[in-house]
Amino acid sequence: MRLRSQGLAAGDLRCYHSRMSQFFVLVIVVFTALSVVAETAGSGQGAGLSSASAATGMSQMPRCFDEAKDLEEIQAVQKANRKSAHKYDGYRKLFEKAALSDDEILSRLIYAEVVAGGCGKKDSLNAITPITEVIVNRVAKRGGDIRSVVFERDQFASSLNIYSESAYEHFLCPKNSEIWQKVVQVANDLRSGRQKAEMPTDTVHYYLFQHSTRFQPPGWTKTFSPSGQVGSESGLCVVAYSNPQWK
Repeated sequence: MRLRSQGLAAGDLRCYHSRMSQFFVLVIVVFTALSVVAETAGSGQGAGLSSASAATGMSQMPRCFDEAKDLEEIQAVQKANRKSAHKYDGYRKLFEKAALSDDEILSRLIYAEVVAGGCGKKDSLNAITPITEVIVNRVAKRGGDIRSVVFERDQFASSLNIYSESAYEHFLCPKNSEIWQKVVQVANDLRSGRQKAEMPTDTVHYYLFQHSTRFQPPGWTKTFSPSGQVGSESGLCVVAYSNPQWK
């Protein structure tokens, strides 16, 4: 009886060990699967946070370049290259050193041109879209080369040349968050196709009629076809023009 009992007990023990081994294998498989799911979910959350952070970064105010030595260098370069394609290399070098993106440089120019327009508050906000469309159209015609458009000599003198009415300080240091955020949004939406352009793609000029009383409208404001305009509270402010021949 003892041997039989011991034999039964040993059999039961082997069965018990077999079942326990199967149980532990199952637990390990389930735990591994859950770990993979958790890791994947964690990666997704990280990507979401990164995207959110990037979006938030686009709406933050950009860096200010307001040190005297930087402005002195920009002025010196402009003075030495008044008739040269290198006129704005002072800005170029400053922005390259700070590793500014092309998108930010584009937004800085649009922002400064809106300020240079000298419109009232409402008209300034309304001027963002036509000014952006003109500059974005130029970028598209240049194969996406933002810097060749921004730094082309005297094309955006109202924001890059240094004189009393110029918005060069706003190009270097945007401060109005309402205008900046709308500029960034409109520029991104137009370039991505999320926002439909209001003017033809050959609209590549505009004139800022309220910029300065010292300057008279150039001849092309009478020869090119108007594509759109902004002005109400401050009189005629910005008029955009088409020029199919522009390159």
